[in-house]
Amino acid sequence: MKELANYILTISSLSQGLHEYDFEINDDFFTHFELSPIKIGNIDLKVYLSKQSSFMELTFDFDGQIETECDRCLSNFKLPINRTYTLLVKYSGDDEINEDEMDIIYISKKENEIDISKFVYEFILLAIPMSKNHEMAGEQCEEGFTEFLHHEKEEIKEPTKSIWDALKNFNKN
Repeated sequence: MKELANYILTISSLSQGLHEYDFEINDDFFTHFELSPIKIGNIDLKVYLSKQSSFMELTFDFDGQIETECDRCLSNFKLPINRTYTLLVKYSGDDEINEDEMDIIYISKKENEIDISKFVYEFILLAIPMSKNHEMAGEQCEEGFTEFLHHEKEEIKEPTKSIWDALKNFNKN
């Protein structure tokens, strides 16, 4: 993924303290992830890296939008993505084997750099709600669709006989 090289942060030469990085995520970014549900997006990302002697804290601040499908009317709309995530990076010795946890990853003290592209992609996916609709973008579903729903409601009428009435006559046959 040579194209994502700008998401590799050199950490060996950083002094302790806070460091800030700016990224512009666009459609090209999502093409590097196989079967990505996101094809179109424009997101500004600020990454704040706080380096300490035994760990680093990375804060990812997303502000932008992606194009996605409305779960009600199935038309595309631009969903705002405004979220902040934090990731803790701890140093481990060569003999220590630590599995990555939810918000903590472990790297060797000998590591010179860290690739954040995978985390950026995963955090964007996490920012997408399970159910998406135009209202989340301050919009409304397409006019024809809302008229269709209203028309369908009018056509659905309660049956004159209930199922229980039909079952009362079941034993008489």
